Amino acid sequence: MLVLALATAAPPAFPVSSVPLTAPTPEAFLPPGWALVDFEVGDLTGDGVPDHVFLLEPECASCEADKGARALLVIESFGSGWMRVGVADWGDASMAARVDSGQLVVTTGRTSTQSERSEVAKFVLERGRFQLVWRVVSSREEGIDGPIAERITEDWKLHERVVERGTPLSFHHKETFTGSRSLEETPSGR
Repeated sequence: MLVLALATAAPPAFPVSSVPLTAPTPEAFLPPGWALVDFEVGDLTGDGVPDHVFLLEPECASCEADKGARALLVIESFGSGWMRVGVADWGDASMAARVDSGQLVVTTGRTSTQSERSEVAKFVLERGRFQLVWRVVSSREEGIDGPIAERITEDWKLHERVVERGTPLSFHHKETFTGSRSLEETPSGR
């Protein structure tokens, strides 16, 4: 028996090494083979000068749209040029980003006929790195007895995690944890 498989190209990893640390214009930070999908402008550093958040995806005609990768690139204006202050290869084609009250807010979401999953993460710039300060992950799956929902809320400033499960969300569990997460260390929403 002969089996034929159609191969689709996997999206490339974001080439962090090809993104300069400083450049004269925001456009100079875009790596070859990656396209600007969206951008946000807002003050993330508290200096009163607008910073830029670029949402990028690979220029890959053979990649399947729902398996595409996205990357975040954050640059700050300084003097007569720009400086890279954050970059993350998120790996999720549903990712979106916005600037809200000095925080970088990243959202992802996936929906299928059997399940839904969404994530919202907020980052602030501290000591030269974007630190995760708050995150909510929500999911729903179809179970034998109906939909099963779960929501996990993490407050990285208070080091608290609240887990809610059930139909509806009836089980509550609160715990504390230690550590910190930066934008580059945050796992993708896959």
